[in-house]
Amino acid sequence: MISSGLKLIIVFFVFFLFILSNSANAQIQSNLSYENYLELIDKPKKQAIKQLDTIKQRFLSGDLASADLFVVVILTEESGKWEQVFIHVDRWNDGMIAGTLASEMGVVGGANFGDPFVFEIEHVTDWLIIHNNGFVEGNFIAQFLSKYQTLKQ
Repeated sequence: MISSGLKLIIVFFVFFLFILSNSANAQIQSNLSYENYLELIDKPKKQAIKQLDTIKQRFLSGDLASADLFVVVILTEESGKWEQVFIHVDRWNDGMIAGTLASEMGVVGGANFGDPFVFEIEHVTDWLIIHNNGFVEGNFIAQFLSKYQTLKQ
């Protein structure tokens, strides 16, 4: 059995890796137009969306009560700037998700880490579950972009 202190350390470490992954992927995003990025992530996005109903059911049933669920959305500005961010899910009702911003904004302005967000499910591009024992599910786009970045070097 893992102590609560060790669980906290594991969750922090996994979340730190998740933030590093997001930072590395931001470099790829900065070199692509929004349309090219959507084209690039099409396959991993479809993988994530295919499982979204199951993730919703698990969340609503309480199966993920001891885990943290994040969804990924892309925020855009009229100027054409865009940024992929993580939202920590607090509520999921019908076609709406409510949560808090779990990313530091670097491109799109007007939001800060911890700000509340409410949006329609159609804006979700990926999801990520971090369990207390450190096990991670999902994160299809980040995994794909990490492989893509390695191949490009």
